[in-house]
Amino acid sequence: MKPITLLALAMLGMTARPAILHVPAQYATLTEALYAAQPYDTVLVAQGTYVGGFTITKPLTLASHFIFTQDQSDVDNTKLDGNESQRVIRITCQSLVRIAGLTIKRGFCESGNIGGAGIRGIMIELRNCIISNCGLEAAPYQGYTTWDGGAVYCDSGIFTSNQFENNWIYGVPTLTGDQSCRGGCVFCDVGIFKENIFHHNIIAADGIYVIKGKGGCIYCSNGIIEDNIFTGNFVYCLIDWEYGGTTYCYGGAVYVESGSINGNYFDGNYCESISGALEADPSRAYSWGGAIYGGTTNSNNIFINNYCYAGAGSPDGGHAIAMGGAVWGGSSFNDLFIGNYCHAGAPDGNSEAKGGGCYTNCYNCTFINNYVTGNGTVTGGGVYSGAYNSVLWQNTPDQLAGSATYCLVQGGYPGTGNISDDPCFLGSGTHPYSIAAWSPCVDAGDPATNPASLPELDLAGFPRFRDGDGNDTVRIDMGAYEYQPPTIWADFTSDCIIGKTFDTVHFFSECTFVNTLIGSYSWDFNHDGIPDSQEENPIWIYTLPGQYSVELTAIDTSGLVGDTVLKTDYFTACLFEAGFQSDPLCGEAPLQVQFTDTSQILFTEIDTWSWDLDGDGSIDSYEQHPEWIYNDPGQYSVSLFITDTSGLIHDSVKIENCITACLFEAGFLSDLHFGKAPLTVQFTDTSQALFTQAETWQWDFNSDGIIDSNEQYPEWTYDTTGQYTVTLILRDTSGYCVDTLIVPQCITACGLTAEFYADTTSGNIPLTVGFTDACVACFTQAGSWEWDFNDDGIVDSYLQNPTWTYQSNGFYSVTLVVTDTSGTITDTLRKPDYIQAWTAGIGLELSEPGILNIFPNPFSHQVYITFIPASRYCSLVIRDVQGNRVRELKASLLPGEPVTLSWDGCDDRHALCPEGLYFIQLFCGNTTGPVSKCVISR
Repeated sequence: MKPITLLALAMLGMTARPAILHVPAQYATLTEALYAAQPYDTVLVAQGTYVGGFTITKPLTLASHFIFTQDQSDVDNTKLDGNESQRVIRITCQSLVRIAGLTIKRGFCESGNIGGAGIRGIMIELRNCIISNCGLEAAPYQGYTTWDGGAVYCDSGIFTSNQFENNWIYGVPTLTGDQSCRGGCVFCDVGIFKENIFHHNIIAADGIYVIKGKGGCIYCSNGIIEDNIFTGNFVYCLIDWEYGGTTYCYGGAVYVESGSINGNYFDGNYCESISGALEADPSRAYSWGGAIYGGTTNSNNIFINNYCYAGAGSPDGGHAIAMGGAVWGGSSFNDLFIGNYCHAGAPDGNSEAKGGGCYTNCYNCTFINNYVTGNGTVTGGGVYSGAYNSVLWQNTPDQLAGSATYCLVQGGYPGTGNISDDPCFLGSGTHPYSIAAWSPCVDAGDPATNPASLPELDLAGFPRFRDGDGNDTVRIDMGAYEYQPPTIWADFTSDCIIGKTFDTVHFFSECTFVNTLIGSYSWDFNHDGIPDSQEENPIWIYTLPGQYSVELTAIDTSGLVGDTVLKTDYFTACLFEAGFQSDPLCGEAPLQVQFTDTSQILFTEIDTWSWDLDGDGSIDSYEQHPEWIYNDPGQYSVSLFITDTSGLIHDSVKIENCITACLFEAGFLSDLHFGKAPLTVQFTDTSQALFTQAETWQWDFNSDGIIDSNEQYPEWTYDTTGQYTVTLILRDTSGYCVDTLIVPQCITACGLTAEFYADTTSGNIPLTVGFTDACVACFTQAGSWEWDFNDDGIVDSYLQNPTWTYQSNGFYSVTLVVTDTSGTITDTLRKPDYIQAWTAGIGLELSEPGILNIFPNPFSHQVYITFIPASRYCSLVIRDVQGNRVRELKASLLPGEPVTLSWDGCDDRHALCPEGLYFIQLFCGNTTGPVSKCVISR
């Protein structure tokens, strides 16, 4: 048997601070979270139903949000469901596992000695859970077989504030060997049970030979069972009537071998053992303890309407024994037994029914209306065994069967200090079987009673051992209650002792009183001396943060008896408001945002921060000041959940669509990328914007760092040749989004100038002239040439450097059209009367005076004019197309000898003449020559 202290020490050792794994926010399934959890983590389960069997392999906490909210709806609606086909939770680790705030239901096991259809483990702590409809159905086996723990099976456990309902162990009638069912709800070796509710948990076994049922709710070798409620639980064992056999039922609610059972309430629990036979084999049925079986110390419990039943029969006789309608074994102190029942029946009266209330020694207990029935030995209507300082009243067929000392026994009973007068119960209130001031039980108990042998408080929670009759002698009273003079003890609780400002606080009077009634209440919630409420259970709202002392005064109906309780700094009203800021609020995705917690707190501290940064309902960060990157464009809602260090105060804030991650990309198109300067280009904005709008456009068309336009769709002319980089700077309406697009050398403004020259510009026909392309190209290349040598509009050659033969006399204009390699840029050069061809002997020869030979023609910087002077003094007069004289060239020459003069293309003032056609005429003395043409082309 394991000492209880070992369990307590093991649990105290679990001090690791857990991490929290959220289901389904972080892990889609509970199985995934349990697998990912590390030792001592907490797996926190949101409301919902989770179907399946779950395995825990590490020491951890499995809980609903109830552990933070204390909201019962979290328990009711967070369900682990075995679907009536499997165990709900299986724990394989050897260390403590905590389970809190869950509904565990419909677990099922089938087979022998496995148990725990709801939970099976080694060491568990179960708190604030609902365990329902879990059970073990015994499969048919030969030989002796046990089935343990319909809902929970463990070596050691702590069970606090749970509800166990409709859990079971069912034996089957086809077994051919012995069977034993233990713990219809819980089986454990060492256990602590506090403030739990057990309702309608069952052991029901059918069989043939030997059946044993132990503990309709709890089977525990060593247990502490305090302040629990047990209602409607039972053990039922039946031997098929066709066969002889033996049934044993122990403890309709609790089977405990050793330990203590204190402060519990047992109502309507029973154990029922039935055995019969149609064959010759005798049948036997045994039942012990309708509520409790055990070698325990029982104190301050209330037992109402529990019963123990045994029935047996066969042709050759049978035997039935029922003992203790409520309790069998151990000792009882300060217990109250009301209306409990014990029955035994067998053929020929071979039965024993003993102890309608209990079958044990009783100290300072009260027995009212308990009874025993049967067709054999029937005795101890109230108690079977010794009674000390107790009250036995209206029990049947008798009050007790054992010895009695200093007891009030109806009808009288032999023994020292016994009396038989009316006990004078108060008959109303929370404890109607308390005794009045005039009760004969006051100061009538054994004066030698040792205070150390009884609980310090009576069943109503008042001190034992006081001078009830005022004779200055302290002596114990008879029964479960100690007489109290008219007294009020002021006390109160509230649904919380720490909360946020403007939370509603519910206060509850827990005043106790004896031999009087409370007539008025006066509450001062802030200890300012001014009453704030006269209600018994008021509510109050603290609007300002602070620590508040609360005072309650309760006065009885006479106005003479009262009490005041002041609880200093009882309630703390915290300023606890979640808040945050983010920087920036808007920007281009991927957008990196820094969040800053700006929560306001007073009188507490924040313990946890939980952020949902993208509005998807899952927690993204637990940092106080997280950073988050929004990769996709969109508007995002952000939520912050904060919890204080007590775990009791929570607040949250959600800001809808507070973060805008924009798609913001500068872009543009141009109708031209390439052309001849001056080149005019139309630009079109093609920028993309989602969740924002562009507001300004800044264009730099030539990469000089100067903004050239603020229009959305500008036009720009490139006057000079070059390759140009274009920059667009885009800004949105919020001012947060800026994007720049630089497209290098996306615009090319080309230069293409046609130019050519001939190897000769005059001569006798046939005159063969070689032409040389001399065009100038900038940021492009000449790709094709079209020559018209005789100004007839027909292309004569496509060669770059062609040769052409002139067959007829005359002046010939030559045109060159050059096109670049792109086929989009052209330039044309026409040289008028560029070629002079003549026939020998018709006056065009240079040997004749007055004939001018001009070369080159056209020219750009220098032209040479050759002629034969007719006299010594000659001049060349040059005029423009308007007839204005431009220049005169004079020379003193020898007649008859060829002379060459040059013209630099300047006028008489030495200013450069513009491009164009000019006329040259020779004057020799009084002789005037014909007019010749020349062209300046630069």
